[in-house]
Amino acid sequence: MRKLIISFFFLFAFIFGQAQHAKYDSLKNVLAFAKNDSTKLTSLRNLIIECVFSYPDSAIPYLQQEILLAKKINSDLALANAYYDYGWYYVNIGDYPKALHSIQESIKLAEQSGDIIAIAAAYDLMVVVYLDQEDFKRALSLEIKAKSIIESKGIPIFTTSKSYGLFSHYMYINYGLAQIYEGLNQLDSALKYLHIVDEGTQKIFGTKWGPASMEAGNIYSKLGNYSIALEHYRTGISLVSAADYKKDLMDCYYGIANTFKMMEKSDSSIFYINKVIEGSKSERYSIVQVRALNLLSEVYKSKHNSDSVVKYLQLTIAAKDSLFSRQKVLQMQNMIFDEQVRQQEALQQQKQLQNKIKLYSLLAALLIFLVIAFMLYRNNLHKQKAYALLQKQKHEIDFQKSKVEQTLDELKSTQAQLIQSEKMASLGELTAGIAHEIQNPLNFVNNFSEVNEELLAEMKDELDKGNIDDAKAIANDAMENQQKILHHGKRADAIVKGMLQHSSSGSGKKEPTDINALADEYLRLAYHGLRAKDKSFNATMIPIAIGTDFDETIGNINIIPQDIGRVILNLINNAFYVVDEKRKQNIAGYEPTVEVSSKKDGNMVLVSVKDNGNGIPDSIKEKIFQPFFTTKPTGQGTGLGLSLAYDIVKAHGGELRVETKEGEGSTFIIQL
Repeated sequence: MRKLIISFFFLFAFIFGQAQHAKYDSLKNVLAFAKNDSTKLTSLRNLIIECVFSYPDSAIPYLQQEILLAKKINSDLALANAYYDYGWYYVNIGDYPKALHSIQESIKLAEQSGDIIAIAAAYDLMVVVYLDQEDFKRALSLEIKAKSIIESKGIPIFTTSKSYGLFSHYMYINYGLAQIYEGLNQLDSALKYLHIVDEGTQKIFGTKWGPASMEAGNIYSKLGNYSIALEHYRTGISLVSAADYKKDLMDCYYGIANTFKMMEKSDSSIFYINKVIEGSKSERYSIVQVRALNLLSEVYKSKHNSDSVVKYLQLTIAAKDSLFSRQKVLQMQNMIFDEQVRQQEALQQQKQLQNKIKLYSLLAALLIFLVIAFMLYRNNLHKQKAYALLQKQKHEIDFQKSKVEQTLDELKSTQAQLIQSEKMASLGELTAGIAHEIQNPLNFVNNFSEVNEELLAEMKDELDKGNIDDAKAIANDAMENQQKILHHGKRADAIVKGMLQHSSSGSGKKEPTDINALADEYLRLAYHGLRAKDKSFNATMIPIAIGTDFDETIGNINIIPQDIGRVILNLINNAFYVVDEKRKQNIAGYEPTVEVSSKKDGNMVLVSVKDNGNGIPDSIKEKIFQPFFTTKPTGQGTGLGLSLAYDIVKAHGGELRVETKEGEGSTFIIQL
């Protein structure tokens, strides 16, 4: 399906001069007259592409020569390309384990060479393997990675022959994304990426690309627009036939057959399926043969032809076994002696067969009835075995399903318990902070109340003595103290009201909230809560007061304050934990620092929690937002804090990400 762009990538010499249809013999002649290693390597790759996609059995010796020549010139990039070519060979013949091994070697060498195109191409080829396996999620992850590698140089623009390789692979990756989203039934996304491919190929070739037309047929067929789908398939057939891409032609035929099946036109579907099966045998296109046989069994099922259903189900099973349980592929062609021995054995077997035919030709008339009877008996036996096998598989699937459902229920129960534990732990830390916050104004209230009591007693004595001026002075002091008592009482009241507003018993609805005040409040509560648990803890907090590192232009934003407060509290508690752990290492000159800041960036608000702890190693960076993953000692963490925080931010339509450097600290950024 993807021969066109890959061929262009390798055949720069042919792109702007010769046509893509250079025949096998012509390419062999070019290779024969190559004068130096560089020219010979280019000629080899041109010939390998023709062989891999048109004559796969002839590709092995040239692949071997490419490996040897790449090693001879001691080039990581050349060797990476050689393993990449081997990967395409194994993909096309259906040997996926060896294909993956070759691709992995190609990636390793390409990364050593630093060639962006080679790295992205290898990842993109790995996508083809997982597409054939219908593992769309893994394919999507790899294709996005390949796209990011290409775009690390900026979005490619086709301007000259030098930029052609980067641009063509970019189009190729977008085509892969269209296939993946079509497989995931996310058809709007598939059409979006296919539109990018159509624009790009029009820019390069001035016409549509055959495989892209075929993929458009797949999408519109799934959308139920069968007439539009058939138009795209026929356009694809015209384009790939002109380019002599037989495997792409079989994919178009398969798409038409599948569309006719959905239109309940069984005879037309069977006609095109047979075209696919016939072509796949000669081209060794194993995966499409399996799909065609399976589709044929479904068509006969719709026609209630049980004999044909069983027959083609058996052929499907046999083809799948051959494809996914393949033994070692062809032996190295340099083992000429072994090949000659096999040929001699084949000739001897052929002679023996001819002798047997001559010997038993006289008995053919007598045996024919026995053969027919035996075939009928065997077919009936196979039907019974196939039915019994299907029943057994069904029972096994039902049993495994019940076990999985039971395990899932247990996992959900455990997860609910851990989530409750995480909430209770957060509540405990929050409560300690609230207690500390309220204790300060209460201390002021108590102290000034005691002072006022003494002042009033003293004022009474002065009044008894008739010292009015001294009594008035004492009264003024008492009134000042009363104002302080009132001030700190209101402060305690404000703390209680604020926490009631942001408690978990809130409405759960979004409301205009001062994100700066919310962040500052939870910073202080987290700090006091940790100080209440660990008296030895000390950290330099920036900011301590509202506005120190806050963007005052943000104003109020619509959020669920108790949920976002829980996220901020979790991030701050984690930051305090990591700086405290680093403090315990007794590093000279180290001062634990936690910084909370906010920033308005266009229509987005960023809230950052930064620490100067030990940072997050690259080996676990991708796992920190996974449920139940924790680096804390057993019993000190559930592994759900960051996972819940991530889900809460996502539910707000935002993003939670981390920037970290091992040994220097981390910054968690909430983007709303």
